[in-house]
Amino acid sequence: MNRYTYKTVGSGSVCRTRRLGPRQASCGLARCRDSKAQGRDSSGTGKYREIKRGGAPGGAQRVGKLSHCRTVCLLALLAAVFAVGCSGGSSSSDGFVLLFDEREPGFTEFSQTRMLVTADFLRIDDGSDGNDFLLFDRQTRAIYNVSAEDQTVLVIEPLPIDISAPERFEHDVEKTLLKEAPKIDGRPVQHVILSTNGERCYELYAVAGLLEAPRTALAEFYQTLAGEQAVVVGATPPEFQSDCQLANDIFLPDRHLRHGFPIRSEDMNGRLRIMADYRTDWEPQSALFELPADYRRYSPAEMRL
Repeated sequence: MNRYTYKTVGSGSVCRTRRLGPRQASCGLARCRDSKAQGRDSSGTGKYREIKRGGAPGGAQRVGKLSHCRTVCLLALLAAVFAVGCSGGSSSSDGFVLLFDEREPGFTEFSQTRMLVTADFLRIDDGSDGNDFLLFDRQTRAIYNVSAEDQTVLVIEPLPIDISAPERFEHDVEKTLLKEAPKIDGRPVQHVILSTNGERCYELYAVAGLLEAPRTALAEFYQTLAGEQAVVVGATPPEFQSDCQLANDIFLPDRHLRHGFPIRSEDMNGRLRIMADYRTDWEPQSALFELPADYRRYSPAEMRL
């Protein structure tokens, strides 16, 4: 039940069915592990060049293990990518397109995730415009996970947090301004380590002031997820819970977004997300934010029966 994870109480083949299980639904990302980390031309969102990297950035190392030299090199690569490929990095517009490369623990291959952000919606998919996507309605705060194969929509409504935090629940933030690292869109990069009860939960490279509108949309999204995560954790024995999990997923679900937009993030389990590209001048297409009218809808509660 960690951010950007696919594990859950319950299961289901994400790649085969595109359906999210109870905890998969809480994570909100349905995609196959064998997707390649490359740009693609999706109708209406512009063309993205292939971004080639030498192996998996950061290797198989866990949070906090990325060497200083490799960090600076990675940030230099990201700065070069953004300088060449980003469109209108500082402008305001109706729509944003963000591309990320993501890797699960135990895997060397990266998959691509695309986020489309408007004032009303956040859509998360694998870069295609089809009916396999996650939609967050920013007005109602509801999340919809759409599966084309099953022709279903899993609906996650915002819920209150009805569980209590541990008696000892102390959080630390360690921030370092990387003066020698190249700037992203003219802004400096911070190295941020987030810990709970002495356990390191997140390592981030974040840029304050970058992509503020998408950052706000993602914070709202994770706040809705927290309610569903709390329901799942409430039925999970304490020995299968962790302080980082409780902080990241439930009680501080947006803390990784409070120090600027994360261009690289890794959680305590080694789940890695790296920004590959972004656009700020995208003209939204309403069809990409519409739910199939004839798909069957169901709730996480029905899955737990």
